[in-house]
Amino acid sequence: MILRKSVEDFDLDNLQYMSFELLPTGDLAIEVTNQYMKEFGTKITNNYKRVGQILLNSQLGVDLNKILNRYFISIEQVSIEKLHFVTRDKMFNVSIIKTDFGQIPDKILNCFVYIKLKKH
Repeated sequence: MILRKSVEDFDLDNLQYMSFELLPTGDLAIEVTNQYMKEFGTKITNNYKRVGQILLNSQLGVDLNKILNRYFISIEQVSIEKLHFVTRDKMFNVSIIKTDFGQIPDKILNCFVYIKLKKH
């Protein structure tokens, strides 16, 4: 919705990057956490490139590409920084969650996400 409104005032040809914090994405952060834990467990990896690939291939990446494709834009690369875990309670303070409580891990992955975009 924000992107639809932005198109009215902003030339999307100039849109090259997007950034946001993972935790407020709620259910998407839970999905990414589960994928991350399958590969790395509960330790923090320094393989940020691989975590970026997990994000790109997650529902988050799929949904963003679906939205961006309407404007002939897609995700070229996902980078992250400041990877860490937060408590489930902290996530409840900043997110709206639909996932069943029993399916939410005790620790939730958080980081800053930087997305490089490309025009088709």
